[in-house]
Amino acid sequence: MALKIRRGTEAQRASVQFALGELVWTTDTYRLYVGDGIEQGGHNIAKNLAGTGMAFNATTNRLDVNYNGLGSDLVAEGVNNLYFTQERAQDAVGSALVAGNLYNNGITFSYDDVNGRITAVVAGGSTLPSDTGHANEFLKTDGVGGYSWAAVNTLPDDTGQTNKFLTTNGLGVYSWATPADSGILSVSEDPTPTLGGDLTLNSNDIIGTGNINVNGNITGNGTINNGTVTIGTNSIKTSSLYLDIGHSNPALSSIVRRELPESGSHTIVESLTAGIWGTGLDVKVYRGTPASKLIVQAADSLLTDSVSAWNGTAYQYTSAVLHLVDPYASVSAGSIPGAVGLVTWNNNNQADLSKSLFVDSRGYVSIGLTTAAKATLDVNGFAKLALLNAAPANPESGMIAIADGTGWNPAGSGVATMVVYLGGAWRTIAQGA
Repeated sequence: MALKIRRGTEAQRASVQFALGELVWTTDTYRLYVGDGIEQGGHNIAKNLAGTGMAFNATTNRLDVNYNGLGSDLVAEGVNNLYFTQERAQDAVGSALVAGNLYNNGITFSYDDVNGRITAVVAGGSTLPSDTGHANEFLKTDGVGGYSWAAVNTLPDDTGQTNKFLTTNGLGVYSWATPADSGILSVSEDPTPTLGGDLTLNSNDIIGTGNINVNGNITGNGTINNGTVTIGTNSIKTSSLYLDIGHSNPALSSIVRRELPESGSHTIVESLTAGIWGTGLDVKVYRGTPASKLIVQAADSLLTDSVSAWNGTAYQYTSAVLHLVDPYASVSAGSIPGAVGLVTWNNNNQADLSKSLFVDSRGYVSIGLTTAAKATLDVNGFAKLALLNAAPANPESGMIAIADGTGWNPAGSGVATMVVYLGGAWRTIAQGA
């Protein structure tokens, strides 16, 4: 025998007014409601189960844990796990310190539970003698806990002894001595010397093997001779606009070298992009001197990015990117036409530009003609087109191609044919036999 109550889906329940005391069960959300004859859909029974620590969520029709108002005062204290009050904390710390007296060396602790105070007693702390009547004397110890006052032997007069120091012969005789240098002669007796002011070298040197660790700024003018400066994981920064790397002899090249142990280990320049240029290397070139700059002239070489490879005995030129003033254009204060070229070598002759590609200020491109382009594209050599077995998908007027005559046979000749796309169709230029 089973007792069944009124039931239906959550949507069906919400549209019915149930009789007072009538029970309703939702078959899709598994919740129990009771009617009051008034409220549409009845009342969720869980709503009246809320109390301390539990709150009814009218949106989800569920009981949620509510921590508001909960505290340790509402939960009874156990026998072993007690609440840690301020007094219990003081008692615990005091008891721990007193318990450690068995293992302490030279110090003991006592704890005043009434006033919550901890007292430490240091062993061996002898009482210091009175200083009454011991003017100009110093306190000394015998090394076993005894202290006494001792008189200072008569010191020599310091009149006229400027910049001298007091020394002793070890037998109670003191005298003034002149240092051999204006500074100290040795700090070897102090493993961790500390400066109380500036260290002035007076044209002398700091020499030795070791490290100088400075958390601050190093300012000065000088030279690092025959040595290496290692930056480690830090960086070199300049507060001015220039970081000058130069050779003492302007006629010699300045070399910046980085060793790359792995083929994929590159030198990386990391920067935020800005404007239309992004990250780049801006090289400014002029004639004359930095103090008296002069305008550049046609054919002036501005920048050469060349690559040389080791051939077993020396470095040999392999390729370069050349930046120069256009040799065939006019230069003025308002216009400096430029040209750029890609060059490859196999003869180690930097002046050989026969295997090159140049673009001048007119937009003319020369291949194998050094810098002397005479047309938009001027090739000193051969241009090879592949045989196509299918027509280009989107041909445009002026496009030149070679059809293989089988897969693609626009002329219907069955042989290879050179064609040009004009007037919306492929026109035959020449064809094979």
